[in-house]
Amino acid sequence: RAAAPQPLIAIAKLGGGALYLGTTPETPEVGDLMVSFEKRIPNEVSVIARQTGAQLAGYQTEAGDVLEMLSEGLQPADAMFQAAQASNTTLTWGLRVVGFLMMFFGVNLLFRPFRVFADVIPFVGSIVGIGFGIIGFVVSAPLTLLTIAVAWLFYRPVLAVALIVVGVEAVV
Repeated sequence: RAAAPQPLIAIAKLGGGALYLGTTPETPEVGDLMVSFEKRIPNEVSVIARQTGAQLAGYQTEAGDVLEMLSEGLQPADAMFQAAQASNTTLTWGLRVVGFLMMFFGVNLLFRPFRVFADVIPFVGSIVGIGFGIIGFVVSAPLTLLTIAVAWLFYRPVLAVALIVVGVEAVV
């Protein structure tokens, strides 16, 4: 307390495990400041990394990726790799769905002027909108499959060719 500047000591209040800078902690105002500290006792963790002396660094894999994993609690390496694989699979499918939705909405936006033009007659605009929505889905689904197939050509060529065949059949 003696190390703090005198004006700070005059306005700072200690209460509830926090240092409060302002008029009163019960009625805070804009510009007041409350500082508190919390002690965290570290839990056991599981780490997959490369140890260099007393430090951990990323492990360079043969595929060229850097591998660093940290999980709370004691877990076997197999469980950590399975959890990472599941997380990666979920992310991949989520991005595929988002990609399909973006393509679907983009194709629908291409057909939007026709719907607006058909809105001159009220119920015709709705029917045309539904029709072009179906057409948008029919166009977007095979294009999404083809996009995924092109991305897989290098890593999974057999599956990529199968997706290209399915996508082309859907278009035809």
